[in-house]
Amino acid sequence: MIKPKYLSLKYDLFMDVNIEELEIDWPNVVDHGVKYDELYIHYADKTHKLFKIDIHQEGQTDWKYPETVRLCDSEWEDIDLRDLSPKEE
Repeated sequence: MIKPKYLSLKYDLFMDVNIEELEIDWPNVVDHGVKYDELYIHYADKTHKLFKIDIHQEGQTDWKYPETVRLCDSEWEDIDLRDLSPKEE
């Protein structure tokens, strides 16, 4: 019999980071990205600039309902509840 071992829950976390005071030349920005607490700005002239941003704040996560819920076995394989129901003989 398959036995559930883990309940895997995924939540979306929303953060609002104020970047108004960063010295970013927006008309010349071609791309941007974030990794950890760093904002990467890529300009049209092939230069880039790195900014530290404050992501260590209280997020606005709704912990009431996860985005996804997975029931998993000891190998982290998904389990279908139908597989746990008693089989009719």
